[in-house]
Amino acid sequence: MKALHRLLPIPYLLFLVLASFSPLHADDGAVLVTGDVQLKIADAFMEEGEYYRAVTEYKKFLILFPDSAKADYASFEIAMAYFKGEKYGAAARSFLALREKYPDSGYAIRAEYLGGVSQWKLKNYDRARAALEALFEQHPESEYAPRSLAVICLAALDENKAEVSRQALNRFLDRYPGNPGEESVKEAIVQLDRYRELPEKSPPSWPG
Repeated sequence: MKALHRLLPIPYLLFLVLASFSPLHADDGAVLVTGDVQLKIADAFMEEGEYYRAVTEYKKFLILFPDSAKADYASFEIAMAYFKGEKYGAAARSFLALREKYPDSGYAIRAEYLGGVSQWKLKNYDRARAALEALFEQHPESEYAPRSLAVICLAALDENKAEVSRQALNRFLDRYPGNPGEESVKEAIVQLDRYRELPEKSPPSWPG
């Protein structure tokens, strides 16, 4: 038998209880769910890993409170729910939609990075590289810029493009000396160079 909190998260139940108290009722008896309560319901599902339900509740928030100052947060969490649920196509589209609708949002740069990562997960390597290169060029001081170079390196490895991978790592070292990831990048370059120096496997010899 599944644990009860997996069937219906305890925080969600508690918020329903809170919603039943008089401060959330209008004089005619209709329940008035506030934006904060609606977000907490969505957040509760998100924390429980109930990503489909979380998306539903965040979308409900955007319908009920379209002009809320937290609309960009709800939009970002929708994209994150898809991302964590490994629905990378939906995640990429949602991250892009957030950036287009809220270009000045504090979530925009992170959305650009995760959109690129989503494209990498989908093996859309050209799109991933384009998105991550754009982030690096436009927001080089962002915490996501060096991460973008790391993902560009990984995507190139997936395509067996060792030289492109090394170039991305060299750019990391040149642009971000003293970064906490510096030593790991240096070690990655050493390992990459060792891999490139390995002789190619000889074809099998067939008996004559």
